[in-house]
Amino acid sequence: MKVVFCVYLFLATLLTSCFNQQTAEESKVSDSLKKIAKDEKAAILPDDPAKNLPWAFEETGKGEYDEPLTKVSIVVGEKKVVVAKQVMGNCNVLEPAQWQDYKIPSGAKSACMSWWAGAGDVFYLIQKKDLLLVYHGVIGEGIDLENDLTYEKILEVNNNQR
Repeated sequence: MKVVFCVYLFLATLLTSCFNQQTAEESKVSDSLKKIAKDEKAAILPDDPAKNLPWAFEETGKGEYDEPLTKVSIVVGEKKVVVAKQVMGNCNVLEPAQWQDYKIPSGAKSACMSWWAGAGDVFYLIQKKDLLLVYHGVIGEGIDLENDLTYEKILEVNNNQR
């Protein structure tokens, strides 16, 4: 019985490694996303008051496979506005130097991303007069960021409370 189990374990490991090979592009995306997924706490982009729009991340529990579930909000004035009730993974602010990699417009005020087990969500803010527009996109290790990543406007928030 032990021999059968060892052979099964060896074959399962071999098959997993054969199907888990990444292309250079997928590896680059994966490495970049792993660097981002370090900090679980809320973050604010400092220095520029126009970019001082805080994201608030709150872990709301664990999913079916023990993945962290996070609520994503922005703070406008003294009010938290929920952007996503639940995303899978840990969230972090994206630095402006990373925005081009994720097709985030240079005119965005701030951006963040969640990541867990090869997939995630990207959010960014655009300010138009007194409105904050929140956009959302979905990413994954197998996605071609240049051609397949698209964003949809998911929220408009009046920003005159600041």
